Amino acid sequence: MNKINSFLDKMRIPIFIIVITTTIILFTTLFVIIYTDVIGLDIDTEKSYSIDKANKFWGLQAMYVFMMTIIFMPLIETLIFQTLLYNLLILFNSVKNNSFILISISALIFGVSHSFHPFIILQIGIAGFFLMFAYILKSRSRNQFDAYLIVFCIHALRNIVPFIYKII
Repeated sequence: MNKINSFLDKMRIPIFIIVITTTIILFTTLFVIIYTDVIGLDIDTEKSYSIDKANKFWGLQAMYVFMMTIIFMPLIETLIFQTLLYNLLILFNSVKNNSFILISISALIFGVSHSFHPFIILQIGIAGFFLMFAYILKSRSRNQFDAYLIVFCIHALRNIVPFIYKII
């Protein structure tokens, strides 16, 4: 694991952002495929995400949703679920010395904050797992402000996918 961390940490920031964002999208998509096709469970993701494809949006509504989804929410959620939660959890030595537990707690809280549906908790939790992983990696090698900005960019890029899905 240290080799992977070292490899990722040495990447130029734009490449790192693209790699982590792509990883989040791939893992969450794989989760959806396994959950629905392999296991055979059915979930109405459109209802779970409150997507109404018959009611497409344009103009000011689209701009509002874009600003909230791609700018505002990633700024706030990165502050709460990575920066503040990280600084709170490292106060406990048992968590501070175990990155996996710290990342897992953060992922669970991140997932629950988005929904109480088990499918959505797990799917968003996967994204939260990688967001906290990126935050920890960059806060240890750089500083917390840089880590915040990097994770914000990853989060915003990841949020573009459902935004595009909603407007299509």
